[in-house]
Amino acid sequence: MAATMFRHRRTIHGREYEYLEHSFRIGPKVRKVSFYLPRRQTFSVNEFLALNKKAVERVAKERVAYLSQNVTCAKFFTYGNQLQFIEHARVLYSIFYNKLPKAERERIKDEFLRSFLVNSMAMEGGTISYDIAKAIDENKRFNPKGINELDIPLYKQLRQAYRDLEKMRLRYPRQLQTLHKTIYQGIYPFAGEFRTNDVTFGDLDKLAITARPGHIRTGYQRALKAYAATNGKRFDFERVITFHQAYQGVHGFEDGNSRLGRLIMAEQFMRQGYPPPLIKGTQSRAYRTALVTAINDKNTTPLLKLCYAAYKRTVNKFWLPLLETSIKQNFTKM
Repeated sequence: MAATMFRHRRTIHGREYEYLEHSFRIGPKVRKVSFYLPRRQTFSVNEFLALNKKAVERVAKERVAYLSQNVTCAKFFTYGNQLQFIEHARVLYSIFYNKLPKAERERIKDEFLRSFLVNSMAMEGGTISYDIAKAIDENKRFNPKGINELDIPLYKQLRQAYRDLEKMRLRYPRQLQTLHKTIYQGIYPFAGEFRTNDVTFGDLDKLAITARPGHIRTGYQRALKAYAATNGKRFDFERVITFHQAYQGVHGFEDGNSRLGRLIMAEQFMRQGYPPPLIKGTQSRAYRTALVTAINDKNTTPLLKLCYAAYKRTVNKFWLPLLETSIKQNFTKM
């Protein structure tokens, strides 16, 4: 990474300091903040935090204060330090990710998408591992033993659908049909077509109450309009999860609803400036149980709790280590 994109220099009392400047939007206002950089050539997130702990926390607290006073937020986020952690992580992600060159940001996004899709597919019985997915992405040979042959085109088409989502302003039910067709063409004969029969999901002891076939289009319209209408009025992190709940409650396709829904959720988190969480493939039952509870009982707490736990784990185990490595590799000192 070119140093001019990341570092600036300032002399204070005859001593030279290196720093970076970053702008944050807090409601209608934009706040520019300076962060001091470690003196050494190498870069450490922990060392950066040690130098800038107060500055990072101040920005996060300002965002939390604005959110607490100006937007609707579920009680779950106000217990403990959930809201503070979410915004603190968002601040760090914004600083590090946005200062990287575009090509490096795309590489990081691709690595996230690979892990995300492998886990999302595993929740539906997918057979592709991370290493196989990487081989597919890099057009390398791999041993197909034990792999469902349809999982290979499905993985590629899910990646394409994500790229399509990035270019799209999701507003209409027909766009969901287009995305479904992109993902499942050649996989399902009904790709892109709304179902004409009743379906459900969950466990046998508790199944979700989903929309009747005649209400699918209007159900999606309501969900999309509610998502747009609550922009700036509801906590964005929660707003993404609420849309996912509404989307899954409609469950408009005969099959393949959840993989598309989770893909949309990941893209919406990214678009709202939050590092998207990875829900593990082994969490399929917990995820579905939380969704069914949210849809049937209007109790969103288990779903919010699951998504927050995934966010916290992904920030600490995936995003910050990956960004630290990327900065080390791309950073050159002037």
